[in-house]
Amino acid sequence: MKFNELFKQKRMAIGTVRQFAKQSGLDIAYVSRLENGVTLPPKDNEKLTKLGLALGLKQGTDEWQEFMDLAAVAKNELPEDLQDNARVAAVL
Repeated sequence: MKFNELFKQKRMAIGTVRQFAKQSGLDIAYVSRLENGVTLPPKDNEKLTKLGLALGLKQGTDEWQEFMDLAAVAKNELPEDLQDNARVAAVL
């Protein structure tokens, strides 16, 4: 699954794009671009956290970790929980 697919799935559980945008204070066009994979997830971790919380995800859960990992992959980054392992492997 890709970030935009997970995002859309979770948003649809809440309601329409319009309802979600109004409830979360996000721009409708921005939400649509995220869902369609036109816009990458926010680089800023605080903004990404707010987005996950707006979707009703709970921090510390497997669902939260999947959301964060997929966001990193969508931005061509190594997921945060794997960065330390990559640094260790690079040294070895």
